[in-house]
Amino acid sequence: MKTFRILVITLVVVVSFATTFTPSQQVSAATFTVTTPAQLIAAINNANNETLYPGQDTIYISGTLSFSTSNNTSNGPNALPVITSDVVIGGSGQTTTFITRTGTNKFRFFKVASSGKLTLRRLTLSNGNAGGSFSDISGGAVWNDGTLVIQSADFRDNRADYGGAIWSRGSVSISQAYSSFPPAFENNSNGGAIRIVSGNLNISDTFITSNSSGGISVVSDFTSNPQVTIARSSISQNTSTLGGAIYIPISGRLTVSDTTFDRNLAGSGGAIYLANEGSGIITASITYSNIQRNTSTDSLVGAAIFTKANTSNPAVTLELNNSCILGNSSQPYDIMHDGPAEYLIDATNNWWGAGGPGSGSNDNAAPQILVAPWKTSSPSNGPGLGCRRS
Repeated sequence: MKTFRILVITLVVVVSFATTFTPSQQVSAATFTVTTPAQLIAAINNANNETLYPGQDTIYISGTLSFSTSNNTSNGPNALPVITSDVVIGGSGQTTTFITRTGTNKFRFFKVASSGKLTLRRLTLSNGNAGGSFSDISGGAVWNDGTLVIQSADFRDNRADYGGAIWSRGSVSISQAYSSFPPAFENNSNGGAIRIVSGNLNISDTFITSNSSGGISVVSDFTSNPQVTIARSSISQNTSTLGGAIYIPISGRLTVSDTTFDRNLAGSGGAIYLANEGSGIITASITYSNIQRNTSTDSLVGAAIFTKANTSNPAVTLELNNSCILGNSSQPYDIMHDGPAEYLIDATNNWWGAGGPGSGSNDNAAPQILVAPWKTSSPSNGPGLGCRRS
């Protein structure tokens, strides 16, 4: 997988924490360097002060910053002040810079307000655990109501009932990241490492792996149509009750390209579950991707993909083209559709192995899914890439 690095040079004013801040001293964007949890809290409070520090402020942290108590209880306990302005927090690398939770108190690290924008670069958020009342147990590491940008930042071992790493009803952009968290009793069975309620999610060059309640959960609030775009990524070895990699039960738009879905496990839809359970519309497009070795524990609902449309509103469409569908394990069908919307599932021009779908031990699709024509020769996009172009 190709990776990309972007060097951004910004003219800023460096602020020392030994300085007493007054408006006469500083009225511009600032850069803060911190090495302790208390300094990070102070830096965020100052960065949020648009009167004193207008514009985008940058905070550099080093080493491991460990938090044992929360700073506030906005939508549940948070270790750090709510982000209300444009703040960049960066470290020296995902293996050298950590923000982590210690002790028994439960809290996430960040909440981003609707007015806020948080950019996280070259660091790892680990062991977050959302606490609070029933409505506030979402977002193990980050609760986002504004704009969240992840650039080469990792999420590990974070937990929540909904959104083990991130819960969002704003805008999320993730690139060159890694997300995982292990099984834990707090996790909802379809909560997802990333849960989107509204807004949009853009993912590129990212690994989402080994999550115990699914990779990405897109559960609309019934008033919105969340947009999810995924490119050049890998979503693998995630487990869930419904949709091991991606779960969309109400409405949303899913666009996937050059991405691998590998060894995901679910009761229904080992890799992807798209089911219109309300009055919304679900549309999905998957191209130049590898869908391989996924498993459903229910043999009737699709090891790779399961789609469902209710009788009163059969608004589920899927275009799956120019992709490799190999080694998924469910019988009789690896791609299954349940509902009245015949031939709204277009799975043409894919590679199923020699002989096409259902030949020998090849994967197969339910009769109402359009599969012909299919590719008759193995893709030659490069060693190990299968149908992916990059």
